Amino acid sequence: MKQTEAVGMIGVLILAAGASTRLGKPKQLLQYRGQSFLRHTAKMAIALTFPWCSLMVDTSILIQLILSCQLASAVKTKLK
Repeated sequence: MKQTEAVGMIGVLILAAGASTRLGKPKQLLQYRGQSFLRHTAKMAIALTFPWCSLMVDTSILIQLILSCQLASAVKTKLK
């Protein structure tokens, strides 16, 4: 494997699947600087310009993200 090929394999993985049972609501959706903490984290990861960026969330978080359109906005930001 060439060094340039190895560098292309490096990316960002955001682990945001915690249940937040003690808090009583998903920490990932708490507001931070005018947006959800998860959206802020995704935007920061995208700004790093690695070849790939993946997000791992719990199903309940994913449903809430889709319903609130935050996931669509994060993807749209990546496509710009």
